[in-house]
Amino acid sequence: DKTFCSESRAFKLSADSDGPVATAARTGEESFVIVEDSNYERADLAKEFGVKMIHCMPVPGGVLEYGIPEDARLTGNTLAASLKMCCDNSGAGYALYWIEQDGRFVVAGSYVPPAR
Repeated sequence: DKTFCSESRAFKLSADSDGPVATAARTGEESFVIVEDSNYERADLAKEFGVKMIHCMPVPGGVLEYGIPEDARLTGNTLAASLKMCCDNSGAGYALYWIEQDGRFVVAGSYVPPAR
């Protein structure tokens, strides 16, 4: 099957470029790239496969790159557990999960600890 990863294998990225992979390798710092708002080398390919954001993380011997799809959202048990964990770990009185819907942000999930 044709995927963003399989099609990216055809690309050779210059270590001297100012792209996010080369920059992460050179500086040792993580970077996040919003594909639409950048000069990302594989922007057209990312858009073709619905990749909205790229995260580049330096690791020993190279850079780990992973993409975040346009429609990535937490739901169900994963959302519930994440919100609970946020409250449990921070002592917060509540947690809200916001999503963009039709150009507006709406609450898609919430959690209030039992003691509240």
